[in-house]
Order: sequence, then structure tokens, then C-alpha cells
Amino acid sequence: MLAALPAVGSGQESEPLQTDRPDFTESSSTVGRGRVQLEAGYVFSYDDADGEVSRAHNFPETLLRVGLTDGIEFRIAWSYLVAEATSGPSEDGAIDLYLGTKLFLMEQEGWLPESAIILQMTVPTGADVFCNDEVFYGFNLLYGWDLAGNWTLGASTGVNTSAEDLVVTGAVPTFNRDGHVVIHQSVTLGIPLTDRLGGFVEYFGLYAVGRENNFPENYLDTGLTYLVTDDFQLDGRIGLGLNDQAQDFFTGAGFSVRF
Repeated sequence: MLAALPAVGSGQESEPLQTDRPDFTESSSTVGRGRVQLEAGYVFSYDDADGEVSRAHNFPETLLRVGLTDGIEFRIAWSYLVAEATSGPSEDGAIDLYLGTKLFLMEQEGWLPESAIILQMTVPTGADVFCNDEVFYGFNLLYGWDLAGNWTLGASTGVNTSAEDLVVTGAVPTFNRDGHVVIHQSVTLGIPLTDRLGGFVEYFGLYAVGRENNFPENYLDTGLTYLVTDDFQLDGRIGLGLNDQAQDFFTGAGFSVRF
């Protein structure tokens, strides 16, 4: 969610682009009828669990958003994961393809937030080491408020089937086969720094339902976005895990371009 600039709602072309990166909370706006938006980047994550060190490189985090109408967009995402651990050889390969549709629900009215919902799924197209071998699905409810002075407050609440070894991205990829459900919640505060430069501070958490080890993973992250033009943005972020179940550290950078 590009929080430091005015919201574009259901796809008004005259406004600067809004993005679903770099934070976990995706924007409650759609790209607009006939518009195509490409978002991509790289994330490095690190975790030390009782001396077992693991590192992951996730790239290019490609998300393609296509505006079918002002309030409906088609979404397709693909990425490649390199996972390294001290206990064994590194593993790498594509993760399962992500498909989704974002539906714009309503504009902000007073304290009622601007809102949208994403209906999403993954299909088993990834490398053997990361492939789920079946379709998994979920939804993500997005809602946000424009505040005084161009500050913004955004949040998301979502449910996805069968996830365990999570990589820290907005799409919440699913890599396991144990048949449980993951609920995720996030809230992000957007801070306008200049007309082109924005920042954010965010919390997000992942909570498992229907498995013996009912983890939560809690994270805090912050980052910057720089709007080079109304149709091109650069971004960066850094974050920390807040409990033992979470990954210790992650950082990344990327870009978004609108056609």
C-alpha cells in the first residue's frame, strides 16, 4: 500500500499510482479500467532458531495487475525462492503461481473505510521442493482511511488454506500440505515526508488454525517509497520478527510501474 499519497479509489487515472508493495498490507484501490501495473522486487530473510540458521532470497516477486473495470482487477504473481540452511544443502525453485481478483467495494465515507476484497488462489506449478501439488485458496479483506495532512491508515484481514513455511510477502505463499488454515492481520500507518517521498510503519501477524503447533508469527516493519513519476515508484523496507516463531529479520527493495 503506497500510504503517503492520496488514494485513487476505484481506479481514477489522474492520480499517482498506488501499489500493493512494499508493505504486507495491500492497497484498497484498484488500478483502473484498461490500466496495467507491474510490481516486482527482492526480499532477503534471516532466521536463527537455536543455532539452526536459515536464509532465503525471494525474487523477482512479480505481481501483474490488470484493470478489467474501474472496480475489478485481475492479478497474477510469480516468484523464485532460494532457501539456505546450516543443516543441509540449499534448495531453490519457483513457487506456485498465484492468481487473484481484487474487487473494489466502497469509497471512504466518514469513519467508514475505503474497502476492497481479494479472492486468491495458488495453483501447483512450482518446483518439486516448494510445490503444494494441489490448489489452495483464500481471501484478503482490505480497508483504509485517509487522515488529516495526507497521513493514511490501512489494514487487512485474510484467510488462506494450508500454509507453514511462509516467506514474508504480501501474497502469503503456501508451501505445506498439512491442511490447516492461516489467518493474517495487518495494520499500517502511512507517513507523508515530501510530495514524492513517503514512509510507513506496520505490524502484521500470521496465526494458524487447525494444527498441533498453533503458531503466531508477529512482525514489525518500516520502509520508504519514492514516486519518481506518477507512473513509476521505487521502494525499500526492513523488518523484524517479534517472537520466536517469526523470522528474525527481513529486508527488500523493488519498483512499481503503471502502463
